[in-house]
Amino acid sequence: MNYEDKFEFGPLTVIRSSYACPEAYSVYYENNQIGYLRLRHGIFRVDYYPLQLHKIGVEDSRETIYEACAMADGIFDDYERNVTVTMALGLLRMKLDEEKKELDQNKSTQGGQGK
Repeated sequence: MNYEDKFEFGPLTVIRSSYACPEAYSVYYENNQIGYLRLRHGIFRVDYYPLQLHKIGVEDSRETIYEACAMADGIFDDYERNVTVTMALGLLRMKLDEEKKELDQNKSTQGGQGK
């Protein structure tokens, strides 16, 4: 995968916001930031921003869904970046799909109750 400044990963838009110290990516779904990937001091972290909180105006709430140490010298080589960022985007996509499914289930159970 070619990690340019901006690229698509399924329904996600990924913007590389920093190349080093930290290497960072912001991840968006339908113009809402749902994720942040960061490699700093050899620690790689994936944060998920719940979609439902965007709907009620809460912008700064996140859940760290993955954390690991980078191999070797604390920065990504091209192979490690490809594997790790692709895996992280897959985790964000799974978390988003779970949340969307839960939101849909909540809507269907509230149907007809005026909520």
